[in-house]
Amino acid sequence: MSSSSAHTKVKRAWVEAQVVRADGAVEDLGVIADTSLWRRLLRVLPAFLLPGIGATLVVNAGRAVVTNRLVNGTLPPIFIGWGTGAGTTAAADTILFTESAETRATATASQQTSSTTNDTYRLVGTLTATATRIILNAGAFDAVSAGNLFFKSDFLAINLASGDGITFTFNIVFA
Repeated sequence: MSSSSAHTKVKRAWVEAQVVRADGAVEDLGVIADTSLWRRLLRVLPAFLLPGIGATLVVNAGRAVVTNRLVNGTLPPIFIGWGTGAGTTAAADTILFTESAETRATATASQQTSSTTNDTYRLVGTLTATATRIILNAGAFDAVSAGNLFFKSDFLAINLASGDGITFTFNIVFA
């Protein structure tokens, strides 16, 4: 085993979404962003051929969130928010693209098994629109306001009316 393969790293991250309309109708959007290689390669295809492909990263500041949690016992990154601005997620990002006015939601965190026991950090939470919104990105933070961005994803537009919500499922697999 090489020394580089012995280090912990993010193996894969993806986001799933369900839109819950104000009238109770549910639209399962499935995977809306993914880091897997085939998804990134296929991202160059027109959106009508492969909808919902977006960039997804544990950003650089997210690494600090993890080490701060381990060293200082700070809050885990369980607060989710969404943004209405366009852009492509990058490792140096520290905020969402135009974070929306809705208060961040507290998501439920759990450990899941993808390849080895408890190698996946999963967050599930719902945000509800207080006005008409076009949601283009979402992320997880270690605080209900301000705080440090841990995980960020951009994706194709999700149109919401006031009262509609999105249940996000963020999955981060560590190798």
